[in-house]
Amino acid sequence: MPVLTTRSGSPAQAALERLGLETLLASPGLERLDAIRFLGGLYRERHQDSRLDHTLGVAGLTAVALEHLSIAEDVQRHALVAALLHDSSQWALSHSAEGAFGRLSGLSNHQIVDSLLGESSELGPNLALGPSLVKLKIDPPLVLALLRKDTELERLGEDWARALHLARFPFNPDNLDGISRAARIAGLACPAPERVLIEALAAAPSEEQLDAFWKTKAQVYDTFLHGREPFLQEVRLSLAVFDRYAGRSRAFLFGLTDEYVLHDLQGKAPTELDPNELALGCELRFRRPRRYLIDGSVRLSTPHDLNLRYRSEERNDLGGDPQNPGRPAGA
Repeated sequence: MPVLTTRSGSPAQAALERLGLETLLASPGLERLDAIRFLGGLYRERHQDSRLDHTLGVAGLTAVALEHLSIAEDVQRHALVAALLHDSSQWALSHSAEGAFGRLSGLSNHQIVDSLLGESSELGPNLALGPSLVKLKIDPPLVLALLRKDTELERLGEDWARALHLARFPFNPDNLDGISRAARIAGLACPAPERVLIEALAAAPSEEQLDAFWKTKAQVYDTFLHGREPFLQEVRLSLAVFDRYAGRSRAFLFGLTDEYVLHDLQGKAPTELDPNELALGCELRFRRPRRYLIDGSVRLSTPHDLNLRYRSEERNDLGGDPQNPGRPAGA
């Protein structure tokens, strides 16, 4: 069933229709995200939305922000397309085996998006969006610049600078929608994303709601996504993917779905990990974990203070020591 009909009435679709971009919802490059769970191979026993649901959530929040900021329509159209494509480079088992797929394919996220925004793509038939975007009067290089958060966009004028800021600041739509979905899966309370977004865009933001959201984000990562068990699960899945699909084509790898991979890997993921396997698994992980902090000494007198009050730093106490994954430093 086409995505366009299964997601009818969503805020994202309303915005896309208003801006003449609704045909993008039926593109194969977006439809494939419906077969990838939001947390991939983690917490499989819990109900989860798909990466497509997340994508539409991000697009809906982006539309709210763009209208709130009274940004010019042409910039809105490019920013909304960027929101739709922000997860287009996702492999199967999103955020739980991406590093393994990246190593096998030799492709970075940016290279995948480059391919999808071109006139044709080696990753699969009908996946290239370049021709469709040009017909819609969307400039693919500008979309790519937004996805890469390229500061050169600031030279194009104030509206482009504000669209870029929306993608770069701590309470961006991707962050807000993603954390709210992860919190729901984890059973944690989370402030409504749209309310947090509007507050974060205010001339003098209030700290109460923003602090509450940032604390939820810290809890989601510290206890739900980057704890010992999910870390070990990521390592096992990454090793199994790396071993099972070595030598396969990029198109084959990119066409895999969660359902296929999880069925195919049944009984193949290692249960006991020796030090060498742990070390390789740590290398294959998509990204090193981070901790999320609030600097209480910074008051929010202007929007520029957001990046000072709400910070993150790389953690060295999870996955850094292959002998003791998930064990706090010094424990």
